[in-house]
Amino acid sequence: MHPRRIRQVSGAGAPSWDVQTGIGPSGRIALSTTEETPALGLPPAHLEFGAALAVYGNTVMASMPALGNWIGRVAILTRDSSGNWIRTGMLDAADGQAGGTSEPAHRVTNRNNRVVVTTSFTAALTSGDLQAVQICPKADLHTHGFANSDRDYIREKTGRDIAPISAPLKSMDEMHAWSKANLADLFDGPQGRVLWVEASFVRALKDGLTRIEFGDDVWMVTQGLGTPSDLVESITSIRAQVAPQVEWIPQLGLSRHCKLEWLQDWMAPWLELGFHRTLDLSGDELAQPIDLFKPLYRAAKAKGMRLKAHVGEWGTPEDVQHAVEVLELDEVQHGIAAVSSKPVMRFLADNKIRVNVCPTSNIMLGRVDDLRSHPIRAMYDAGVKVTVNTDDALVFGKTLSEEFLGLYQVGLFTAAELDQIRLNALTDQ
Repeated sequence: MHPRRIRQVSGAGAPSWDVQTGIGPSGRIALSTTEETPALGLPPAHLEFGAALAVYGNTVMASMPALGNWIGRVAILTRDSSGNWIRTGMLDAADGQAGGTSEPAHRVTNRNNRVVVTTSFTAALTSGDLQAVQICPKADLHTHGFANSDRDYIREKTGRDIAPISAPLKSMDEMHAWSKANLADLFDGPQGRVLWVEASFVRALKDGLTRIEFGDDVWMVTQGLGTPSDLVESITSIRAQVAPQVEWIPQLGLSRHCKLEWLQDWMAPWLELGFHRTLDLSGDELAQPIDLFKPLYRAAKAKGMRLKAHVGEWGTPEDVQHAVEVLELDEVQHGIAAVSSKPVMRFLADNKIRVNVCPTSNIMLGRVDDLRSHPIRAMYDAGVKVTVNTDDALVFGKTLSEEFLGLYQVGLFTAAELDQIRLNALTDQ
């Protein structure tokens, strides 16, 4: 349980609220407050059991009483730019006892003098309820630094609206040109770093991410922002302030474009610090042979790090298997080229290699035509342990909840299958 104080509700005599929240893989959110809640329109007589509040960035979900008890509807509150809570919507809820042919997306019950809001991921998908999908715990295991930022937060803090890519690109060169034209120096320097780290954790809160993986490339020690310890502290301190309930998986990055001796020099102090849990290699898959990075991966493995690499986004199925074997990978980022080879997919499945797929990214970078034809389906059917991720949410304009809902709505997966894919990412087992 993580205590969280949310801003005082506007209005004369309005109280501040201390909220205790607990979130687990089941999707249950247990919360309570004993203060009067004027923004909800609840009379004091109904306050003996408190009001349920689920806080995600600027959005609050709160229970509404029905027929004199605490089984009823769920109100959606949004905090405006002045910090006032405004009721912007309602969700139907049931206590699990009522009749009906479909499972409700939300259940509101009173248990042990505490209101409990339970959200079913499968019901949220089948009902097309994006807000309900957002509430369910999820993990984004494939993200990249500042490109992981929340668009609304960036606009609020800087006045700049970063419109995402609107049509598929033809190459990574076009992607780099887009980044240069649209992001420029937005995230440079100490203030820019604070901005993107805050925006990353805000995105996690808003989209119900209970796990998120990101970090620094080893070359960040050359940018004048401090030592590896300083850079880690800059993230951990922001997480403690913004999203202490979100599990941050610190990732150390390598670029395929850098010389091996540079990478070795830059990586040494990071490994000595011993803080990061995963190692990833990204960049142009054809820049340098994968075998070149073997000594770096051996050093990371000796530190107990989980090993992953970007491979199979542009290359061949054989590239995927070769990378796993040479670097002793635990996970593959993208890996969609494996779909062209049943033996390679069987290799991934047999060796329990998790493949962290980014559907919208694959489409917008021209690797896949559309969601209906996305190879994640064939990989899933072959027994490969796949997850769904965003890659660069700021660039491609899709939240993780939208990724899941999109895959369901085009008929690529059933709700139950997507629930299993969601659970694949919530632990490393």
